Amino acid sequence: MLNLLSLRLFLFAVSMLCITPQGIAGELSELMSQGNTVLLMRHAYAPGIGDPPNFKINDCSTQRNLNQDGINQARRTGNWFRSEGLAQAKVYSSPWCRCIDTAKLFNYGSPEIIDALASTFNEQDYSAPARKNLIEWLQIHMKKSDRKPLIMVTHQVNILAYTGINTSSGEMVLVQVNQDGTAKVLKVFMPQ
Repeated sequence: MLNLLSLRLFLFAVSMLCITPQGIAGELSELMSQGNTVLLMRHAYAPGIGDPPNFKINDCSTQRNLNQDGINQARRTGNWFRSEGLAQAKVYSSPWCRCIDTAKLFNYGSPEIIDALASTFNEQDYSAPARKNLIEWLQIHMKKSDRKPLIMVTHQVNILAYTGINTSSGEMVLVQVNQDGTAKVLKVFMPQ
């Protein structure tokens, strides 16, 4: 009887280890290990739509920025990444301050800024250049052998143009990138 109870307690303890961050990887980590995957995230909450007229890309005070809710959301997302098994990641960001700030708050170090993630919201036909720029960048990047998970913080218009999915602030779309740079959507995430 005692041996059966000991065995049950042991099995329970092992099962609990498997569902914690210290145990096996979470669903996100597992999906990202499939190869050629990219997690596209819309920046954390920044009140408003677009940017004020005459904003300057190098002057955050002229742009729409994260408020305290957005800052908290980005921090929670960084914690969620780690709970999902992403101890480290390569993070890229749009040049817009709300994207850079979101990416920095993940605490994976400074993000690499790339123009392929820049907002095209103010362009008349924003979807064509957004999709083209991202496809071209991914075709080149996906050939590199860096094994770290790839996270890209960008804008709703870019994610919609590339994946066909309309995202809210902080929402993420995990895609597998095909050889031609197009995306196969694997899953949409919205960490709380």
